[in-house]
This record gives sequence, C-alpha cells and structure tokens, in this order.
Amino acid sequence: MILPVSLAERSYEIVLERRCSQKATEYLDLERNVLVVTDDGVPAVYVQNLAAACRNPIIVCLPHGERSKSLDTFRMLLEKMAESHFTREDCVLAAGGGVVGDIAGFAASCYMRGIDFYNVPTTVLSQVDSSIGGKTAVNAGGIKNIFGSFYQPKKVLIANTMASVCDGLFPAGGETLGAIGAWVAILAYTFQIYFDFSGYSDMAIGLGMMFNIIILHILSDLYNNIIRFLDL
Repeated sequence: MILPVSLAERSYEIVLERRCSQKATEYLDLERNVLVVTDDGVPAVYVQNLAAACRNPIIVCLPHGERSKSLDTFRMLLEKMAESHFTREDCVLAAGGGVVGDIAGFAASCYMRGIDFYNVPTTVLSQVDSSIGGKTAVNAGGIKNIFGSFYQPKKVLIANTMASVCDGLFPAGGETLGAIGAWVAILAYTFQIYFDFSGYSDMAIGLGMMFNIIILHILSDLYNNIIRFLDL
C-alpha cells in the first residue's frame, strides 16, 4: 500500500508493506553511496537486508536512546560522509526509531546543504509520528530538539511486521490497521499546523498529548517485543 504525502515539490510517498525492507531496491534509489544510520536496538538482519540493497553502504550503528541524539553524534555523521567522499548525489538512510530518524535526517539536511534522505522507521512511535512531517533535530544543553530543521524524506518505508499479527485480530487486516495509523499521523500533523489551539486550556491539550504518548509507548513496546521474538 502506498500513501501519498502531497507537499508540492516536497511531496513523497509512504510505502506500507510486509517485509518491504527486503525489497528496498524496488522503492529506493540505492545505486550510490548510502550512509545507513541505525542503532543497537534494531535486529541485525534488518539492517543487513537494507545494506545488501545498497551499492556502497556505510553503516553507522548508534547506542540506543536519547543520548545519541547529540551534537557530537551529528558531527560524527557529517564527518563520516565527508571522509567517505559523499557528494550531493549520495544519500542517507535511517533504519530505527525516532532518535535515529531525527538525527540522520538532520545530518542529511545539512550535508552539502541537503542530500536525499530515506526513512525506514522500526518502532510504532516512529512509524506513526516522527517519520512523518519532516521533523529532524538534535538535543543540546539539556533541551530536547533545540537545533533542527524541517526536511522531508524522499520516501518512507514501513515494514508492517505487525500486520501478520493483526490479521488474526482485526477483520479488516493488519495492513489496513497500519494504513489507518499512518493516515492518523498525517492528519494530526496537518491539524497541528492549520488549527488554532488557543481556545483550549494548556491542561486539556497537555492531557490529550500525554494520553496519546502513553498509548503509543504501549504499542511500541508490544511491537518491539514481537519483532525480537520473531527475530525479524
């Protein structure tokens, strides 16, 4: 299933398909230098499938967690591309959760004033939130996302592993469930931009956001435990 994100010249597609990471060459232009950014929480076989699709993959595996979303890591990614003689024709591919997508996207937006960026989110939270909308950033000085940019990916691949599990639970099928989640994320992003929240109290908005975050974290933990159990 392909979901279009219409942003004029910045438009891109979200591909929602089982095991689409194994068919990356069908959707992504990887016949070039590719900086594959991941973390140690992503199954190795997943990253290997993506790297095997690249003509010249340079893999960077970050420690899992928010500490990796730093200026030091950002600088390291830029220097790695420079040392590997990346040009404007090369690209960055993020394979991981929100931290990986945020910092890899920010590095792509700044290297040579912007090179192609592909996002392959691997957690529920990143699939329905951070991978959509072009949000990239790093943390600094104890402030979250203090430096960053809006930089749209060229494409997002969501390998809908949960679809296999959800097929038995939902009559509409797991892929439909995943598509609904992606569309909800797109609509929520649009809603934040075009609607005025001034009529609501800070407490009401805060409680609503907190509820959404709690639900997403519960789903994210379930998703990650299933992936590790199935070794996908």
